[in-house]
Amino acid sequence: MEAGQISIPSDNLASLRRLTAALGAVGLVHQVRIVVDSNWVLRDLGFLVAYRRNPSARTALREAIASGTVVAYAPHQLGEEVSGHIPKLARDLGVEETRVWEEWRSYQSVLNFSEPDAASSDQWKALRDPTDLPFVYLYENIGAEAILTEDRAIRDSGARVISLDVILSLRDYSRAAAPEMTIKLAGSVVLVAGVETIRLVAGALRAIYEGFVALPTGAQVTLLVAGLLLVAHPKTRNLLMDALRSVSSRAVRSASLLAPILMQLASSLAEYQERAEERWTATGLSRAPSYPARLVAYAVCLAASEPMTIADIASRMREAGYVSRASDFRSYLRRILRSDPHFLQSDSGLWSVSRQTRVAPTGRWPATNHEGY
Repeated sequence: MEAGQISIPSDNLASLRRLTAALGAVGLVHQVRIVVDSNWVLRDLGFLVAYRRNPSARTALREAIASGTVVAYAPHQLGEEVSGHIPKLARDLGVEETRVWEEWRSYQSVLNFSEPDAASSDQWKALRDPTDLPFVYLYENIGAEAILTEDRAIRDSGARVISLDVILSLRDYSRAAAPEMTIKLAGSVVLVAGVETIRLVAGALRAIYEGFVALPTGAQVTLLVAGLLLVAHPKTRNLLMDALRSVSSRAVRSASLLAPILMQLASSLAEYQERAEERWTATGLSRAPSYPARLVAYAVCLAASEPMTIADIASRMREAGYVSRASDFRSYLRRILRSDPHFLQSDSGLWSVSRQTRVAPTGRWPATNHEGY
C-alpha cells in the first residue's frame, strides 16, 4: 500500500485537530493565524471566476482554511476594497459581474473580519499608503504569524509577509497530516479496543475514521488517550504484534489475515509523517510561536461563530498551539478577559469580542464566512 493510495480529504484535519487539542496534545497538528490582504483575495476571485476548470475546485488558501491549518483574518477595509474593485475585475476578465459577487459572497464567509485597534508600535508609521495600516494593525492585534500579500510596502514595514509558495506548502502539509492523523487514530483504536476492532480495518480506513468521529466526545477521548501517541512510536509494529499474540486462537486466525494491512499502515504512517514534516518545514513558519494569552484569546474569539464559555476559549487556544504555565489556566484566562474591554460577557456568562462592523459601501455587499493556480 503506497502512501498516496490512502485518500483522506484534508478537510478532515480540522476535526482531528480539535480532538487532539481536547486531549491536551498541543502542537501535534499545526495551525497558523494569517491576515489576508485585498490583493490576494482579488487574485483568488479572478482564478475562481475565469480560470477554474472544475467548478468544485478551490484555491490553495481556501483548502488550507477548510483544513483548519490556516485561520484567516481581515480588517473590514478589505471588504470595502474588494467590493470597489469587483466591477473592474469583471470587465478585465470578461465575465458577468454577478458571478464575481456570488464568488465573493462565498469567499468572505471563511474570513474573520474585525476593525483593528491602532497598534501601539511606532514601526508602522513608515508605511507610505495609509490604507495598509488596518492590515498591519490587525497583524499585531491578534499576534498573526504573517500577512498574505504581494504589497512591497507592507513587506518593507517589517511585518512578516508570505506569498503563494508558503500557502501551497501549508495546503500540502494539510494533505499529508490528514492521513497521518487518521492512521494514528486507526492504530489507537486497535491498541485500545483489542483485536476484535481490527476487523474494522478490513472494511476501510475511511470507515474507521467516519465511525469514530460519530461517537460522543467522551467515548472518543477514552479510545484515544491510551493509543493516540503510542502508534507513532518507533516500536509500534512490535506493540501491534504483541497485542495480536495475546488474544484467543480464533481472533489470532482472523487477525493474522490483517497483519499485513497493519504493517502497511505503519509504513504509510512513517511516509506521511515525513511528508508532513517536510511541507511544514518548507513554510519557514515557527513550530511553536509564543504570543501573550490575551492576543490568542482575542484571535480565537474573533474566529468563533458564536459566544463561548471559558472552557471553549481555552480549548480553542490549545488548538491554536497555545501552551500555558498557569496552574489553573481557566481562572487565569477569566481574569484576562474581565480586565480587557475588548472582551464582552453576556448575562449567561458567555464571552465574545466586539467586531465594530462597518456599514457596507455598496448595496450589493453580500450579507454575512485547489485545484491551484
